[in-house]
Amino acid sequence: MKQFMDVLYYIMGLFVNVLIAAVFIIIVVEGAQKGYEYGKNLIYEETRNRPPQEVVVTIPEGSDSREIGGILQKAGLVNNQYVFWLQSRLNGTYKLFKSGEFKLDMSMTSNDIMEILQQEQYDELAHLTITIAEGLNISQIGALAESKEFFSQQDFIDACNSFDYSPYGLNIPESRPNKLEGYLFPDTYFLPEGAMPEDLIVRMLDRFAEVTATVSYRAEQNGLTLDNIITIASIIEKEIKRPEERELASSVIYNRLNTGMPLQMCSSILYILDKRKDRLLDADLQVQSPYNTYLNAGLPVGPICSPGLDSIEAALAPAEVDYLYFVVKDEETGEHVFTNDYNAFLNAKEEYNQKF
Repeated sequence: MKQFMDVLYYIMGLFVNVLIAAVFIIIVVEGAQKGYEYGKNLIYEETRNRPPQEVVVTIPEGSDSREIGGILQKAGLVNNQYVFWLQSRLNGTYKLFKSGEFKLDMSMTSNDIMEILQQEQYDELAHLTITIAEGLNISQIGALAESKEFFSQQDFIDACNSFDYSPYGLNIPESRPNKLEGYLFPDTYFLPEGAMPEDLIVRMLDRFAEVTATVSYRAEQNGLTLDNIITIASIIEKEIKRPEERELASSVIYNRLNTGMPLQMCSSILYILDKRKDRLLDADLQVQSPYNTYLNAGLPVGPICSPGLDSIEAALAPAEVDYLYFVVKDEETGEHVFTNDYNAFLNAKEEYNQKF
């Protein structure tokens, strides 16, 4: 009996030891996982929200990645020098950084900075910065580049019209004017000195491809194309200011398409006119154009601006409501009144002195 009990205690002891080891492993794994998530959040700091501001830093010869991180932290370019050091160790760039004077920008990510610090000469690093806001069209992007004296507005428009976008797999009808409209993704871009329009176009198309990698597949699940989604998103971008209203406006567009109603979006008329007007006239609504959503059923022939990711997401996932109309309630805040009742729509227009 004693031998049996000794064996039993031995087995129970082994079981307890295994259990303790298993608990310890789980704790270590969970801790490592949380540490990884925390580190990842630090690495991918919210640099995108920083306004563009040029900063010149000097990296002394012989500086290691920790010391370089300290210089960058002091300049306000990274939040934590040790996170920068860790990231450089993980991606293998820590041995590749050069010494010298570097022109950087506050809106750059750690990866952007690491890429530049691997270059040899300061002159080769001189760059131009341009921030493209959501809702700009090709003409406005060209005007912005011209205002910064990069290149002319017309040169940018011409380059967009002649650019070979076939490597990007964009199914854009050849007959469409402004073929790249909607596909130049809004973001902050860094260009070399003496940049040509094509330098900006390539960067914007590359960014679009990166951000919208799954959009085509998701669109196809709903019987739509990428072009449909970007066109809808561009209308949402121009019509809506308040984030919480994007999905509601998206539902209005889909509901009108499904019932055969013309979209009657003022933003499409303003795109045709290519200028801002406080009040649209009846003559404006009669202008002959494939972008005129008052005269033509369905979507306009193509996008009317460069939509941001939030508007693209709203175009993919409209709210499940039956609204058919919306009216600006407060032009200052951009708040709208949404309804599915035509009389309520007319009353709202009268009450809020709708200009369009």
